Amino acid sequence: MYMKYLSDFPSSVSIDGVPYKLQADEKLEIPINFDASDLCRFLAKVAHGYAISRRGINSCSQFFLQPIILGEAQGALTFVGGSSSPFIGPRLSGSGLHVMLDRINDSFLTVYIQLFRDHGDSPPIYEVVVGKVK
Repeated sequence: MYMKYLSDFPSSVSIDGVPYKLQADEKLEIPINFDASDLCRFLAKVAHGYAISRRGINSCSQFFLQPIILGEAQGALTFVGGSSSPFIGPRLSGSGLHVMLDRINDSFLTVYIQLFRDHGDSPPIYEVVVGKVK
């Protein structure tokens, strides 16, 4: 999992309704409820829409993601994961906060997604297998 601060670290917090000022060297634990299947469904939906907008609805003989997007099937990690291409470096080409790239790999249409690229370390590149090309 990759986490990125979207704002400055807080200088104070509220504990049981009581304001508390954080010291400079104090650590703050922020519990989160993270569900990988929700992230996979989100990435699948983005990749599916992007692929169809770029290549058209008839670009694939079979699309794989609809049951995953609709929450009707398990196994999203079969189609959604980290980029495995040796040709893609740590940053997708292009400008903007979020960048996507579609590509045909053998007989499959894949979409690469990189989110929140504003500054600092490069966030992960996700690879989503959208469908089988004709």
